[in-house]
Amino acid sequence: MPKLKHYQIQQIINKKSQSDKIAETKNRLRSKLETTRFPRANCYGYALHLDYVLTPGAVNNNEIDWDNMHVIDATRIKELMDACIADGLSSLNIGTYKIAVFINQYQAGGLDYHFYRQDPDSSWSHKLGNTGKIMMQLPCPKITNACLVGVTDHLGHTITQQAFCGYLYMNPAINAETFDL
Repeated sequence: MPKLKHYQIQQIINKKSQSDKIAETKNRLRSKLETTRFPRANCYGYALHLDYVLTPGAVNNNEIDWDNMHVIDATRIKELMDACIADGLSSLNIGTYKIAVFINQYQAGGLDYHFYRQDPDSSWSHKLGNTGKIMMQLPCPKITNACLVGVTDHLGHTITQQAFCGYLYMNPAINAETFDL
């Protein structure tokens, strides 16, 4: 491998720095645009491209009672995934975008759901609650995801753990009428 000269190394660093700055700017602009398009949506509504506060299972009035749950286990994960599928999301790749499903554990002991959506450029974004801005996350959220651990949500609660439930796919037939909105 040829030895690079100092100025060549600096050029490589500058190119990387410029591409990082461009990516950051694009994400900031996209976040601003999305925030104006989804000012009322919570993470589930945002993942479904609907500007509403939605709860998994709402289509069939089969919403999960998160207030009485304190432990992340296989039963909670299955309930959440089943509620999302009952709402019309698909476990099969039907040619639409991917949605990553998580359960958050809070410092006070409660649980709540959280969703990330894959955007057209293959990056990921999400929204904490029905206030605040849309957050861009370039790496794919996956089983080892811990990007929200230690983060305080829009209600002032600190997330202590995130459990990955799986990926689902958006059904193009889902719209505001699906949820009787």
